[in-house]
Amino acid sequence: MPRLSSARKKLLTEMMKEAIYEAAVAVLAEHGAEGVTMDRVAAAANLAKGSLYNYFRGKRDLLQFVHRKTVDPIVRAVDEMIRSDRPAAAKLEASVHIVFGQLGRHRELFTLLLESGDARVLLEDTRRTKREVAVAQFAEIFRQGIEQGLFHSFDPMQLAQMFVGAMAELWQRSLGAGRSQSAEPLIETLLGVFLHGVAAGESR
Repeated sequence: MPRLSSARKKLLTEMMKEAIYEAAVAVLAEHGAEGVTMDRVAAAANLAKGSLYNYFRGKRDLLQFVHRKTVDPIVRAVDEMIRSDRPAAAKLEASVHIVFGQLGRHRELFTLLLESGDARVLLEDTRRTKREVAVAQFAEIFRQGIEQGLFHSFDPMQLAQMFVGAMAELWQRSLGAGRSQSAEPLIETLLGVFLHGVAAGESR
């Protein structure tokens, strides 16, 4: 039997991981994070349990993969926005809508991943890493805005840490409020505070 080329092996691995991702999401939806097991995911993906272990070492590895695969499109889209020619303020606004839009599209999945204490522990490292990436991205936007003379000359990293922290808090509130509440008012408040401040005109 001819050996597979590295390109074909990579493609097959990507296809298999996509199938496993869909299976894991289905198991999450049916059983919640506490009920995710390698047996259930393997069955949902029509795989032998041993084959699933060829791709993931266990439940922690699998849930981290699901989290990364859901969040990575946000990272790529914000990176693309950062490289665009738009003014920094427009990049900031667009990036916030990218983040909340993607999170909103996967609201149920993130709720399932975050409502379980067990899942939160398993995902702690991955969530911390993604937060660090987000801080670095928004620090770059703030740095560009300072260079363009659009933002005051504060420490971009400190601004980004506060901004990402505020986004995370608002997203948690949005999750708690349920799908019926739009995130748009929260986004407007966040951008209004960071782009225009809270002081009225004469008080500034």
